[in-house]
Amino acid sequence: MAMDSHALFELSWPTVERAAKSNRGILIPIGATEQHGPNGLIGTDFLIPQAVAAAACERSGHLLGPTLSLGASDHHLGFPGTVSLRPETLQAVLQDLIRSIARWPLPWIYFLNGHGGNDESLEQVRDAWNQEEPAHPTRVHCRSWWTFEEIEALDQKLFGDRNGCHATPSEISQTMFLCPGKVGTAPQGVAADYPDEWPLSPEKYRRLYPDGRIGSAPELASSQAGEQLFQTCVRGVEQDLERIISEGSLLPAS
Repeated sequence: MAMDSHALFELSWPTVERAAKSNRGILIPIGATEQHGPNGLIGTDFLIPQAVAAAACERSGHLLGPTLSLGASDHHLGFPGTVSLRPETLQAVLQDLIRSIARWPLPWIYFLNGHGGNDESLEQVRDAWNQEEPAHPTRVHCRSWWTFEEIEALDQKLFGDRNGCHATPSEISQTMFLCPGKVGTAPQGVAADYPDEWPLSPEKYRRLYPDGRIGSAPELASSQAGEQLFQTCVRGVEQDLERIISEGSLLPAS
């Protein structure tokens, strides 16, 4: 079955039904709407997985689901522009999304995550579904884009120990590639490193990291690096999907 589009919102229900009968799966990009330092885009955490998932679906023929652009970002609420869901709210949304798609049904749901604050909720919901519904034909998988070994190696090559862990040159580079002209001028120097305690209250985060960055040097970011990272992410997702289809097994927790 050939489809002109793979994005769910551009399809009719009979087309989705045919896709389900053709053993197609669905990719769900998930991220956050939160500050990314003085020059980073507030949509960084959902823009990257959204674009990566769209490219992977275009190449593989699987369905592209709705982007979940809000995540668990309470620690960033000290910065204007951040919109956060409580973890229990996020988990309820994920559960309802899985419950809906499982009625079609599709063989698998693959959440591509762009925000570390979502990891715990994703893994809990994934494990609960896969363990409590072992006979159900729909399996749930999740992956954060930065956990691919190839991405880790490329980050090290491009940025060394100056990548940090928030508002990183790795993610800033990808938004420079995806959104030309939108990313502002980067601050100079490396921000303070990761705290000894976590999570932090919004007030303490703002006090420790006044411009929003953690351990990062976004002046190292470039559109050229972003294109390399983006294409590496797409290949990583494609390899994950091939493994899901060929092995029919759950991915390791990421």
